[in-house]
Amino acid sequence: MVLDMKNVYNYKLKDTVSERKHMKKDNRKLQDYREKYIQSICEQVEVDKNKGKEIYKYLEDELIIKMEAPDVYETSVERLFEKKYMTRNELGLVSVKPGNIYFNLQFDVAKTIQALCTIIGSGYGITEKMPVVLLTGLINGVIVTGQTLQVQITENGTAIIMALQSEILFQNFMLSETICYERANEILRNHNYPEMNEIKFQDELTKLEYINCIRIDNDNIYLKESICNHF
Repeated sequence: MVLDMKNVYNYKLKDTVSERKHMKKDNRKLQDYREKYIQSICEQVEVDKNKGKEIYKYLEDELIIKMEAPDVYETSVERLFEKKYMTRNELGLVSVKPGNIYFNLQFDVAKTIQALCTIIGSGYGITEKMPVVLLTGLINGVIVTGQTLQVQITENGTAIIMALQSEILFQNFMLSETICYERANEILRNHNYPEMNEIKFQDELTKLEYINCIRIDNDNIYLKESICNHF
């Protein structure tokens, strides 16, 4: 058989077994995004790089944060050369499955905040606002480190999450909207923040639902197990 056009290649993919053979983890990208998250912690919580690394290690050890490296795999391609009547196998098409950042929302917030404040130390001017600042920074770090989520939470959203986390003893992490509103404002008052009105509360619920922190069903608010972003 003679091909009409010069330098025309005919590509055909090998079977999926060949694809799996060449799959690997992109650990360099994983390290890059781990560093990016640590840098985000440093900026949002206002600590130095060493403190940021200690905070990240604590979160990882306590299974509050988990990062998974992207999968990279190269597909074998069979190339048919005109006039040579022969084929050559080579690695051709490269695909990437994104990495994941998981942040567990259903953790003991009091224990975690106490541990992180100990890591940070008194030299960083810990105030009544620090628990809210810390949790806001940790969650926003997941959001800004990944690619897909564009909305960041405020102290109001963090207070809502903390209110839902207060149900940890009952392991249901659920409150009615009315009770959640009251508890969130109590948390804001206790940490020297202004209370939010009903409009701001509903706005924060919309954002938290958008980034998959919560689920709302029949006027009940449920805290999701974790938030996930991709890189």
